[in-house]
Amino acid sequence: MAIKMILPLVAGWALAGQSISSIAWLSKTVAIFCVILSVGVIIDPYFYFPWEGFQIVQFGQEKTAYKEWWINGTTRVGGFAGDSTATGMILAFSYILIHRQFRPIVSLALWSLITYSIVITTSRTALIVVVAAGFWVFLQSYVSQNLRTRKAHRVLACMSFGVVVLPIIFYSLLGPLDLASVSESLRSFDTRIDESWVNPLKFLYEKSPTALIFGCGLGCMAYPMDSTRWGFFIAEVDHWWLLSYLMFGLGGVVLALLALFSAVFESDRTKLMILFAFNLAGFALEMIAPSFILFCGGYAMSAMHLVRVESSARNATPVLTAA
Repeated sequence: MAIKMILPLVAGWALAGQSISSIAWLSKTVAIFCVILSVGVIIDPYFYFPWEGFQIVQFGQEKTAYKEWWINGTTRVGGFAGDSTATGMILAFSYILIHRQFRPIVSLALWSLITYSIVITTSRTALIVVVAAGFWVFLQSYVSQNLRTRKAHRVLACMSFGVVVLPIIFYSLLGPLDLASVSESLRSFDTRIDESWVNPLKFLYEKSPTALIFGCGLGCMAYPMDSTRWGFFIAEVDHWWLLSYLMFGLGGVVLALLALFSAVFESDRTKLMILFAFNLAGFALEMIAPSFILFCGGYAMSAMHLVRVESSARNATPVLTAA
């Protein structure tokens, strides 16, 4: 199961040096898919879908279509997909994948439809991602042409790696505070600060300190762990790079550095935009599901496999170059 979990990331890596978003028929197909998925979300409140409340168990994991949001008890609308978070994230990343293939006015019209649909799903992380992406598209289309350059996109992608250290900063500054008492809408953020960003580290420190260096293995602190004798101790890790560190130890740090290098050497503006969105969403989600999102992440950072280390003939110092 752990290998199955990571396969979408590997599939994205396999597309190093390729640009799938420039394939005309694929972009049109994804756009049509987005419209259909958005329509499903919009009509959802007025129709009863036969899969509402349906439960299925896969690899020991129970999945339920149409769950209630634990903060306000409101129904999380998923449309044809049935899962609101998956629907919102797929819509957001699909838009970013194809937005450059259409005229700005068409792109923003599609963005409006997708954003409205994501609002209905109540997926706040997906909403933040798509609003940030739409704002960037608007700025580069109607405000400053300089934002259309590879350099501008590269800076945006590199800056997004700041999310790696944000949990430490937020825990230091906001850890002692009860954010839920300030506003109920901050309860999930408060839970991340006090629990999902801290408890997994405490668990490894107490049970297996060496795992803080070498990691606890592929699938640790994710759904494959439920199939092991440590399944009882599984804790939610709502942060992609923290999850990578937990699984691979210092290898997760190396993975983050390689991803950063990929942003430095990547020339595809769409990939850089996806990498920005992946890091932004990865600040609050594990990013291992739906598989499409993890695939997009691997695709966006695939340039890491085109970077090689060369030795300078004069001073014998390593020089990083794009293959």
